[in-house]
Amino acid sequence: MKTDDRELIYLYRTEALQSAFDILYENYFDRLISATYNYYLNAFNKALNFEISDIKSFCFNNFIKIINEFNLNSNKYNFSQYLFIVNRSYFRDYLIHELNTSGNHVLNVAFSLNETNNQYISETQHSNDENKLTLNILIKQIIDYVKHYALNILNDKQLSVFNLWINGSDFEKIHKETCIGLNKVINIVRSMAKKINYAIAYKFNLNIKFLPYNFCLKIQGF
Repeated sequence: MKTDDRELIYLYRTEALQSAFDILYENYFDRLISATYNYYLNAFNKALNFEISDIKSFCFNNFIKIINEFNLNSNKYNFSQYLFIVNRSYFRDYLIHELNTSGNHVLNVAFSLNETNNQYISETQHSNDENKLTLNILIKQIIDYVKHYALNILNDKQLSVFNLWINGSDFEKIHKETCIGLNKVINIVRSMAKKINYAIAYKFNLNIKFLPYNFCLKIQGF
């Protein structure tokens, strides 16, 4: 008679039964590696130079962890569903963490400060494809974070300015579309950009002492 996953997990946890673990491993581990590697290729396109051996190691540690944390008393998910969902969540969080903590290196490779005109000059055209991809993913993470952060710190008037500004509108266009005075628009942008840039530097561990007010625009290519 075939033993179901919950019983195998119970036996492994309570009796350290290796044969129970082996059955779970044989049933799921190869598929877990394949699903994780495909997710990595499709979502991150080798941005972090992971090899299949790195993913196998990561999945193996997760596999044991998920077996031990799976709730045997809940019928919300079966083990197979829980395994693949939670492993992907752990893997995604790990990849994003790695990209965020490498932000200092990536941004310093991609942007340099021109002391003459005080502007960040994009140097991505001199980077290899791998650095460009890593940078693009990091930029998306930064902009997504900025938009979420803005919702929490800006009032309605500031937010109306922000939504136009973050999408590349100049001061004159923002002034016309919001009916806010031009000088007021400039002051709002510079004030909110200062707060946002402090948050970016802190959140993404950027070892950059100065971020220009239009940093969010520059990294998007505006």
